[in-house]
Amino acid sequence: MIKPGAAVVLGANPTEVEAVVERRCQEVGATLVHAMSSITLTSTMAEGRATLDLVTPHGAFGSLTLALRGEHQVSNALTAIRLLETLDSQSGWRVPPDAIRTGVEGAAWPARLEMRRRGMTAV
Repeated sequence: MIKPGAAVVLGANPTEVEAVVERRCQEVGATLVHAMSSITLTSTMAEGRATLDLVTPHGAFGSLTLALRGEHQVSNALTAIRLLETLDSQSGWRVPPDAIRTGVEGAAWPARLEMRRRGMTAV
């Protein structure tokens, strides 16, 4: 549910989904933040982990290596980062950049795309 006056952070979605969310935000007077807009991002992958060089409207994070594996985690991390920045700027919930860094670099989801070695071969 999108509430009047709320801030909505939208990650990457099909254009049809974005249109519905944009329309609803306009109807109720909510602020819509597209997680992927107004950022500068370079991303590289190594052993299933993304390393980002990220600049958002709120600051520069420099190099961040995501703890969770998979290229899709780049979009997930950007959405989470932009959400935390939006909370900070619009509602006063202060989340320091170091805490954001700790979160994305230290997140754990045991057994989810986790690398295991058997003998000399990665499984």
